[in-house]
Amino acid sequence: MPTVRFRITASEDDTQDVIHHVENVDEEIERAEEVNEVLPQSGWGDGSSAGLSDEYGPGLHCVEVEAPNEEVAELVRVAAEERAYRLGAVIEFVDRF
Repeated sequence: MPTVRFRITASEDDTQDVIHHVENVDEEIERAEEVNEVLPQSGWGDGSSAGLSDEYGPGLHCVEVEAPNEEVAELVRVAAEERAYRLGAVIEFVDRF
């Protein structure tokens, strides 16, 4: 079962809009949800001690969608990209977080 992963820089409401939009691509989508991104092993613990701005994290969301096959996974990618574009959000598809 292919998993589509993407990062989206958007508000919480816009992120949920994209998630709901891709859930409706196919009735066999088993899971579409926001997941926590894990920082690389650095020993820093959290973003504040890594010197990251407090404004960096709240707009960045990581989403995983489990599709029944590769054809539906491609439909999910297209739908997510189109919806993000319409909302003015930035989306990046990744193999892993």
